Amino acid sequence: MNQLQRCYQAGLAILFVIATGIGCSHQVQATPSSPDARVTTQAAVAEWAIIHVESQQAVAFDTLMDRLAKADVVYLGEEHHNRHHIDAAKKVLEGLVARGRQPVLAIEMFGWDGQEALTRYVTDGQLDRERFLKESKWTQNWGGDFADYEPLIEVARHRHLPVLAMNPPRSLVRKVARQGLSRALEDPGMARWGMRDEPVVDDPAYRTMIMRQLRQCHGGMPDAAYERIYEASMFRDEGMAKTVVSRLEALKESDGPIVSYTGGGHIQHRSPVPDRVARRSDKPIGQITLYMQSLEPERPEYVEDLLREHIADFVWLTPIGDHGPPIRCGQ
Repeated sequence: MNQLQRCYQAGLAILFVIATGIGCSHQVQATPSSPDARVTTQAAVAEWAIIHVESQQAVAFDTLMDRLAKADVVYLGEEHHNRHHIDAAKKVLEGLVARGRQPVLAIEMFGWDGQEALTRYVTDGQLDRERFLKESKWTQNWGGDFADYEPLIEVARHRHLPVLAMNPPRSLVRKVARQGLSRALEDPGMARWGMRDEPVVDDPAYRTMIMRQLRQCHGGMPDAAYERIYEASMFRDEGMAKTVVSRLEALKESDGPIVSYTGGGHIQHRSPVPDRVARRSDKPIGQITLYMQSLEPERPEYVEDLLREHIADFVWLTPIGDHGPPIRCGQ
């Protein structure tokens, strides 16, 4: 088993807390790298290097941006609360604007029930910060220090960019995690938020990946509990895909791309959100995934695993965040 069978970044940890009330650290599985998983250009393994996964070669930021500017959806996968990943996302947004695009920021950290306040805060300037956090239900849907993600919102305000709340309301996700999907869909809130009749696709590859990560990072629970948390994970990702596709259909030709900013687990191998977006659209969508990884110089094998397993279209290596490197399951 390789390092990529991970605890779905902090996403599964959040669902674990919702379902059990027990906190858990940001964890990924610790396993050795295969000897054949070597980056062809060793100089590419450096802080702020951007590696094209298919070729395993480093690319310049401007080269990356030229490609992203032509996409319909750009997925940025972060390690939660890593300020360097926020900085990278800001560079992407500014780079798109510089190329004449009008990106739409879609962000995991807000739920649909906070969209109205989020839109007001970004567009009209009349909502003060504290009232915005209250009305957007920041504490209920995400929590933690808003200052960690505030720089992204400030770029959107300064550049007059639309911002989308990606997640279904946390109350709905909690119901799925505690009751199971079929029972939770009977809740009136599902109809209110347009999820009662939405297709929630149980993809075999996605199930294998998420269930393996859950069992390895949160062992000892009953099978039924794993199933409910898995369904909650699937429900969240389907909801985020719904958000992306709905906005894609409404975009003017001159607008875009949508820049999705989520935990890295939501984009790994395209299975969680990008594949769901593709299934929901009746036309081809140009999607590019970019996985951000803090570089631990003494552990280059983790980067090699990311490339060997084709975690995304690009891997962007950054300095380690203020909270330190991810804690890997098994350490």
